[in-house]
Amino acid sequence: MAAQLLGLGFRRTPLAASAVLLVVATAGTEWNLCWAGPASDLYKRFRVALPSADVVILLDASGSMESKYGIVRQATIEFTRTLSQTEHLHLRAFAGVPTVASEGSGDRVAAEVDQYLPAGVLPGGSDLALAIEKGLDFLERPDSSQLAAFFLLTDGVHEPPSGSPYSCDFERDPDWLALRRRARSLCEHRRVLVYGLGLRQQTDLGLLRRVFPARYVELIVGGPSIMGDVLAGMREPLRRDQLREALEKELRSGRVEVSLTPDPISGPAPEWMPCSRSAMSIPASPSGSRRSTSSAIVKEPRISIAP
Repeated sequence: MAAQLLGLGFRRTPLAASAVLLVVATAGTEWNLCWAGPASDLYKRFRVALPSADVVILLDASGSMESKYGIVRQATIEFTRTLSQTEHLHLRAFAGVPTVASEGSGDRVAAEVDQYLPAGVLPGGSDLALAIEKGLDFLERPDSSQLAAFFLLTDGVHEPPSGSPYSCDFERDPDWLALRRRARSLCEHRRVLVYGLGLRQQTDLGLLRRVFPARYVELIVGGPSIMGDVLAGMREPLRRDQLREALEKELRSGRVEVSLTPDPISGPAPEWMPCSRSAMSIPASPSGSRRSTSSAIVKEPRISIAP
């Protein structure tokens, strides 16, 4: 039978490291099905075009990064290669003064990122505030996306040069207060994921929670050797948000249908499988998860995708 979608949700389950739980609420009944394959395959299965997203990467290249910079630089290069043409990237190295940014679609910037990023560290300390400001400038442009991921990688503290507008008085400096107002206004109208990646224990990454609303900020501390895996892991939340936005749009327009009938021709066991008591009687999988239909219009779709 075709299910009229009243709610759709995804969350990771203990069944497998990459398992995702799909909750489909039909008229009067809620089915729980588990996607047991790789989470990345879920996006392909739905066959929806992911919406655009903005990605900001601010990489500390100050003198204190000298022993770490090469490893983190390579991790950044590899991360940019996972981006697609639907993601708009703002990449900038910084020290006392930020470099000129490399901007454009993710695939285009990735093609030239090795030539763009400085081969070694830059003179001066770390003006974290000025780097954050440049990232905000990009996210506030008129054609910005509704989804954004903001990465700040540093091993240091805020050490502005003498000409910087930002002092170390985080509470009373009017420039800091203005930066905070801008960031919080942005988060009121956009979905922004903020990540501070610290390369040693003592850094000023906590400034991100003074600038952005703290609930949107995740701080991670570790050595340079793990930053590649950390960046790769941060890719998943952005993709989940892109999928959620795409499905909400499809639900509102009535173009999503989930079939709960088994396909007798397919043969092998489906990757979709029942994983809760309420669904144990359904030996079926959604097949053809997206097709044109006028019976699945949802004015207020309820979609949540969380780890």
